[in-house]
Amino acid sequence: MRFQLLGPLSVTDGCDAVVLPPAKPTSLLAALLLRPGEVVPTDRLLEAVWGEKQPATAKSALQSCVLRLRRLLAKYGIAERMVVAVAGGYRLTADADTLDLLHFRRLTAEASGAGEAELPLLRTALGLWRGPLLANVPSELLHRDEVPRLAEQRLRALERVCELQLAQGRCREVLVDLWEATGAYPHHEGLSAQLMRALYGAGRQNEALAEYRRIRGRLRDELGVDPGPPLRSLELAILRGEELRGLPRGEAASPAAASAAATGSAPPGATPGAPGAPGTVHPSDVHAFCGGPGLPDSMSPDGTGGGDRVDAGAGDGRSGIVSADGATPRGELPPGLSDAPSRLGDGPSLLPGRTAVPEDPAALPDHRPSGSGDQPRRPGAGPSSPGEQPDRRLVPVGGPAHGTVPAPRLPSVPGFTGRVGETADLVGHLSRTDRAQDGAAPVTAVISGGPGMGKTALARHAAHLVADRYPGGAVLVSLTTPDGTPRPVEEAAAELRSRLAPGTPHCARLVVLDDVMHPDQVRHLLAGTATQTAGAAVVVTSRRRLAALVATHGPAVLHLGALPRQESHDLFTRVLGRPRVAAEPAAARALTDLCGHVPLALRIVTARLLTRPAQRLADCAAWLRRDLPARLALPDDPRMSVPLILDGALRRLPAPLADAHLRLARLDGKLTPTEAAGALAVPETRAEEVLEQLLDRGLLDEEQPGRLRMNTLFRAHALHRAARSGEAAHPLPPVARHALPSGAT
Repeated sequence: MRFQLLGPLSVTDGCDAVVLPPAKPTSLLAALLLRPGEVVPTDRLLEAVWGEKQPATAKSALQSCVLRLRRLLAKYGIAERMVVAVAGGYRLTADADTLDLLHFRRLTAEASGAGEAELPLLRTALGLWRGPLLANVPSELLHRDEVPRLAEQRLRALERVCELQLAQGRCREVLVDLWEATGAYPHHEGLSAQLMRALYGAGRQNEALAEYRRIRGRLRDELGVDPGPPLRSLELAILRGEELRGLPRGEAASPAAASAAATGSAPPGATPGAPGAPGTVHPSDVHAFCGGPGLPDSMSPDGTGGGDRVDAGAGDGRSGIVSADGATPRGELPPGLSDAPSRLGDGPSLLPGRTAVPEDPAALPDHRPSGSGDQPRRPGAGPSSPGEQPDRRLVPVGGPAHGTVPAPRLPSVPGFTGRVGETADLVGHLSRTDRAQDGAAPVTAVISGGPGMGKTALARHAAHLVADRYPGGAVLVSLTTPDGTPRPVEEAAAELRSRLAPGTPHCARLVVLDDVMHPDQVRHLLAGTATQTAGAAVVVTSRRRLAALVATHGPAVLHLGALPRQESHDLFTRVLGRPRVAAEPAAARALTDLCGHVPLALRIVTARLLTRPAQRLADCAAWLRRDLPARLALPDDPRMSVPLILDGALRRLPAPLADAHLRLARLDGKLTPTEAAGALAVPETRAEEVLEQLLDRGLLDEEQPGRLRMNTLFRAHALHRAARSGEAAHPLPPVARHALPSGAT
């Protein structure tokens, strides 16, 4: 038996792994495993398990929790006395063979000074990380104190792996790791320096300079500082086209070196690779920035994915590279750009494609991938508007057909909070080692839930966490048009084919089909070639439960309702800060109740409070009560609006069903077929059909069999709509099923 801490806390026995449930014994076990062989004091264990709300009889409560943990371990064949009571606390003994954390530390220690074996040892160590760290451990103390400490150890190992690959000239292979790392840590100058060197060594000078402009802009705008001297020196060396020490010449380390190889002349100003040569930047100079906060749990350590593998040379030691428009030889900057870095191109280019708007506005990212534009173009494409300069990014001779487009990635979701259990389940499903092989159906998961529940956010968050397992990339395609109608599947399929990296046709891919309205939309796309690669996965988000798709394809199913009260409170605390929430705990609880614990509403309220730091929480609650839910909207972004989202949900319903929803809101929110029949003036069997349809569309929740409930926020909106529209006039339709609008299949 083996404990796994470097991901969701689990117990393994050979190939079998059991992810422990998010409960108090799991928190207790994590607290002990994080200090293996040490006596963990009773006070720390109490705080790890219960937080600030510790029981009155703390000692007996802890003893009971230890007893539950021992029974849990015994269930999985682990010695009951493995958890030992000692003076002042408890101890759990483990070694590198029984705990992956100790195995990781042993491998990293062995790698130090191991010569050629260092890189494979570090790769093996990083391979022990399996996803979000302690995702199923509901302990605020451990996530606050222990997770950053462990993630920092992972960051050091990853930075060392990247540095070793750069030293070996494997610039293209390291790009996947560095793009994700710099996206997670946009202020980390050491990671940005490594990314710049990798891009430059891969012959992508403009993109390396774009990365410098990105981090310089971030540091100035958010911290009010400029990049440090090593990073500025690196930018200057790239602008001058100089060779960087530490990048082997066979990897086409610099434009100047490539030009010199073609002409037989030496690069101007320095002897290639000579220490101390003018303009030469040593890797150790830029690596001095490495440090800072630890790598997040979502970071993918595996850099073996198929990111941008292309032979830059023609076999004779020359790079054979020209600019995309054929006008500028490699090693020269276009006229007027030699001393104006701010005027260089817009950096990395992604495949063109329709921009998908997430079904849940709360999932919208606050940043774009570094260096990318809103609608980037293919290398070599002409100006997209009058007066625009042609794209001068450097590509291999012969155009893009000889290169490989970087696999697309979904950015992380800023400030993702809550959904611990759902995240662990989804990540575990997408990380299965028995994923589909060629010719088999892809691994599929369905996330359903009402409007504003964070379905898109969860899908994107999970896709980011498992990115290392899908080297073919990940994309999100919306299956709904802006006016709320189903999108033709042929159009969605064409977008999907265009956005997936064509250079990785046999690599595992992850596709998020967002806001699906009918099972046939998914069935058509599941049969397409874009999802029929080895190890492919498809995550479907929908307001409907898609029972017909579940019946035919058997995917994993997750249904998102409102957040539990504690998760709502945790979100408030994390966003607003503990002092502000602790100063008005009752008002904070009132605000989360007013929001119905709906993630979108909670985000809107916290955003309002963050921009009004002097406003009391109680005053905000009183202001909302006077016009709920109309005031749950942000003026500078119409998508961040609860009334808009719920109005759109009602417009998707047939008019009689929408009217039934408004009528049912007049009840107390808890519904049975008998109560619904009275409110709708129909037979009980017909009322049951109506309730089933509203449940399927995410507008009702099932508390227990036969008893449904309307979310308090949805009910407030329905009452508000009913008051404005008057008595519903549409009779209920005679049939419970509604045909799919034309064009959806």
